[in-house]
Amino acid sequence: MRGMRKHIVANNVTEFAVFQNWCDENNERWAEALDSGCAIAIEKFIADWNGRADANRWKHAAQPDDNIWDNELK
Repeated sequence: MRGMRKHIVANNVTEFAVFQNWCDENNERWAEALDSGCAIAIEKFIADWNGRADANRWKHAAQPDDNIWDNELK
């Protein structure tokens, strides 16, 4: 999920559906991860990210070993 979050921030993704469609077309592993249950967390991240004026609040998003998907998607 760390890679997903980095992609969302770097590409200024504002809608979960746009990200999900991009994954379906361009990144099969991320699409599978979304289908396997992390979609809710990523959808919340996008909503929260877009509601934050201070990007520094999300420094924790790039920490190693945040969750099981980080190692799976490397």
